[in-house]
Amino acid sequence: MAKCYISMRDVQAYQYQDGSKLIVVTDIPCHLYMRWSYNPPWSHASVARRRGLAMHTDRYFCFTAYHDNEQEEAGDTSVHTFIKIPWLYCECRYFYFWGKVGDTVCISDTPCFQLHMNCLPAAPLVGVQSDDCQMEHDGQLGLCQYWNANCQTFTPDHDYVAVGLSLMLMQENIK
Repeated sequence: MAKCYISMRDVQAYQYQDGSKLIVVTDIPCHLYMRWSYNPPWSHASVARRRGLAMHTDRYFCFTAYHDNEQEEAGDTSVHTFIKIPWLYCECRYFYFWGKVGDTVCISDTPCFQLHMNCLPAAPLVGVQSDDCQMEHDGQLGLCQYWNANCQTFTPDHDYVAVGLSLMLMQENIK
């Protein structure tokens, strides 16, 4: 059986508030898989022998615990989409790609990628009614003021020291 080889031509990552989308372009149509892990890959040295003589050492990398995700598109394609939801804020993942053409597993030259989620989660909009009613300029009892407060929380998976805290309030007079 003939060997097949896959080469990555382009890899793009888009981060959203609840996850990430990766788009990979390969040189040949194939069915691609994303192998990812929360842990960085292990590095191993192997001796490269040329005509029986140990010349130098080559490095190879492997994951000890990983997950495989199939591309979103059906069949063999040249453009491959991977949608990773959920992907928490401040979470780092390591991944590489491997694929098949038909039933043949192809040799891939893809490096190990590292992607850190930098996109903050969406802030929930919380409306808080104030109890302070006021008299309008025409002497009529006006409506209470309406305050919009935006808040968000996150729980990092490592030690985290907050360097600042801010609160933003917007006042709207409802008439």
